[in-house]
Amino acid sequence: MMVPRPFGTARRCAAAWLTVLAAGCAGEPPRGTAETQSRNLVACTEPRPQMCTMASNPVCARLAVGDGVSWRTYPNACSACGESRVTVYRPGGACR
Repeated sequence: MMVPRPFGTARRCAAAWLTVLAAGCAGEPPRGTAETQSRNLVACTEPRPQMCTMASNPVCARLAVGDGVSWRTYPNACSACGESRVTVYRPGGACR
C-alpha cells in the first residue's frame, strides 16, 4: 500500500512556478540604439514579459500616448516592459 505524500505535489508546483518567474524576467534587456545609450535609456525587447516579480527597483519609462509620449514610474524594469505602450526606460529611480 502506498502512503501519499501530501507535500510532494506542492513542492513540484512551487519549483515549476519559480522556474517560470525566473525565465520571465531573467536579466535586463539589451541596450538599444545610440540615442538610447546617450540618454542612459534601455530599450524594451520582444517578447515582452508576461510575469514579473514584485521586486522594488523603480525605473522611469516612456509610454506612447496617442501621438505623444508620457513618462511614468514603474516598480521595476520587468513591469515597465510588460506594458506594450512602453518603448524605453531609464534605470536608477522614479521619474522626476
